Amino acid sequence: MRILFLPLVFVLSVGWATGQPSVASVANAASNAFPGLPNAPIAQGAMFVVYGTGMGPDALVQAGGFPLSVGLGGTSARVVVSGSPVDAVMIYTSGKQIAAVLPSTTPVGTGTIAVTYNGQTGASAPITVVAGNFGIFTVNQAGSGSGIVTYPDYALVSFDKAANPAETLLIWGTGLGPVKGDEATGPLPGNLAGVPVEVFVGGKPAAVTYRGRSGCCAGLDQIAFIVPDGITGCSVPLAVKIKDLVSNFASVAVATNGRVCPNTFGPLVANPFSRLPVIGAVELVRYGDSTPTADYGSASFSQTAHMPFLANAVPVGACTVTTSVGQVGIGIPCFGTPSEALGAGSAITIAGPIGNRTLAKACQLSTESTYYAELGNATPGNYLDTGTYTITGPGGAGIGGFSVSITVPPALAWTNLPSTVTLVRADGQLITWTGGDPQGIVEIAGTGYVRLAEGRFVSADFTCRSKVSDGSFTVPSFVLSALPPGSGSLAISSSTTPQQFTATGLDLGLARSSVQIYRSVTYR
Repeated sequence: MRILFLPLVFVLSVGWATGQPSVASVANAASNAFPGLPNAPIAQGAMFVVYGTGMGPDALVQAGGFPLSVGLGGTSARVVVSGSPVDAVMIYTSGKQIAAVLPSTTPVGTGTIAVTYNGQTGASAPITVVAGNFGIFTVNQAGSGSGIVTYPDYALVSFDKAANPAETLLIWGTGLGPVKGDEATGPLPGNLAGVPVEVFVGGKPAAVTYRGRSGCCAGLDQIAFIVPDGITGCSVPLAVKIKDLVSNFASVAVATNGRVCPNTFGPLVANPFSRLPVIGAVELVRYGDSTPTADYGSASFSQTAHMPFLANAVPVGACTVTTSVGQVGIGIPCFGTPSEALGAGSAITIAGPIGNRTLAKACQLSTESTYYAELGNATPGNYLDTGTYTITGPGGAGIGGFSVSITVPPALAWTNLPSTVTLVRADGQLITWTGGDPQGIVEIAGTGYVRLAEGRFVSADFTCRSKVSDGSFTVPSFVLSALPPGSGSLAISSSTTPQQFTATGLDLGLARSSVQIYRSVTYR
């Protein structure tokens, strides 16, 4: 199995800037964790990537094999921690991205990294080095979604080759920690039994049978674990924890038996490598801060790999974490060239117990059309009271006419909201509720963010799912530990089971109603 150079996918195929090298950021080669997040530090002996400009040649140059070198294609990188300089072992180089192995002998602590290209050394950038901080390689090669998880024979676990309970699997990643020997001369396999590795599959701890370097490559780690019982799904969350640092959250397909993971909406969702499907999503929402204060409706029709409403994404009883970088004060505009390719008509109507409302077109692009409207102020009789609502689309150039009925359930009450002002990440957090759809799902979500320079921010978002009938759920400490300390938000929402609808031009249409309550919190 040749996956030594997985980080190559991050390289951008554009012309590179010339001049002095400039480093923008440094990240674990597998997790690609953003600077500012708790899991951003680079572990001793880990593979890492550097983003910037002018760092290497226009055409990518890749190391051909062992022995590796500290110089490649005119590029080298030096890390200085506690006054001790260490030259990174180069894997590949290009103008906007390089990859290297941080030698195991690098001291831990805060320091700097500087890149030299063709004799010119750029300004140094910050780097933090720790003993262990694992990143999981993923199929999309960006640190999210399906993980690079294999059977012992190196066959990839996938939707149609799902794992079963009690089977042994291998996680491929980097960042377990230092090893003895010279990473540049060849692989350094061996069980690092002293590294306190914890593996969580669908929120459940998994027995770890091996943790150490692979036998093929420098800086590439394997973790062997046994799939726990009582877990099933096409996208079961997977995370690795070393002491208080939690990896990126990937996913793995697990079936109770057989090799096809359970999938509510059929083979469309089961094959992430086919053409992008056209998905329709309609939602009626009662929303508010602490208590619901507004009703609104939305609809979107888009060609996308994203499944709406977390369908088949997070199994009930589990949690996942995603990360992003954004700009303060900037929303999501309607980018692109207007087109009727996925148009669903001029407007969409809603018929309910106290009258009709209209969702007006908000955005129309070649790959997406969206509709939105504020429906009421969430007081009784205005508008989304308990009852049945029928949503109808007249059809347009790309999407045919459709009609689907959904039921707005009884109100949801967040009963321990007053005690959730401050969340201690290391303790986890209990959430309790009453009401809602007895057959529905509660989604618990939170966001922690860090403000960066020039109005930018980096955030980590968790989502957990539980049955409404459970009445409570504890967000695990390893999930909250993935969020940065500081200001953030916490929310719960009760949603109905998505109703499927059909229309010409749609591969899948889903509609649901939900009640969402959020509040500002502090994570510490």
